[in-house]
Amino acid sequence: MHSNTIIVVDMQKGFQPDANGQMTQANGVDANAVSPLPTAIAQFLDRHQFDHRIFTFFHNPGEGGFYAKELGWSRLQYPPETDLVPELRGYPTIEIHKTTYSAFSTPDLSAYLADHSITSAYVCGMDTNICVTSMLCDLADRNIRPIVIADLCASHSGPEYHEAGLLSFPKWIGQANITLSDRVG
Repeated sequence: MHSNTIIVVDMQKGFQPDANGQMTQANGVDANAVSPLPTAIAQFLDRHQFDHRIFTFFHNPGEGGFYAKELGWSRLQYPPETDLVPELRGYPTIEIHKTTYSAFSTPDLSAYLADHSITSAYVCGMDTNICVTSMLCDLADRNIRPIVIADLCASHSGPEYHEAGLLSFPKWIGQANITLSDRVG
């Protein structure tokens, strides 16, 4: 079954290496895990026609919000960290901005999916173990078939977090809904 929809989760500058390709303890990004991802997703999108290219963007609400209070994490509050990576500019047909793990925290995504009668969607992006997982579960909860493209996902925290996300997917969405980019028709 081919879906004409892809959801690209949180491919933002703040989840990527800095401008010099360097990693610092402060930004906590695993360069080897995430550096190739924007180009790989762009090349995939160039090879496949999707009528709906939905891109989500995480915006940390900052002080007083859960991420700052409970996790001590204050990144991705402002541009340029919240900006789309340059490799993927021009690809979105719609942008969904969110301040939570779930892109369904605003009515925009639900409305778009309903308005276009979308019943299945490919999903890829950042972070496998957090926002990608949230997207997959949220789609399944709404009876929309989520199909994760495993090799087009990564975790900025490192490959062990990516692998942890992948390990849970068969239980969350079923083995048949996990694929690789070279298997998408």
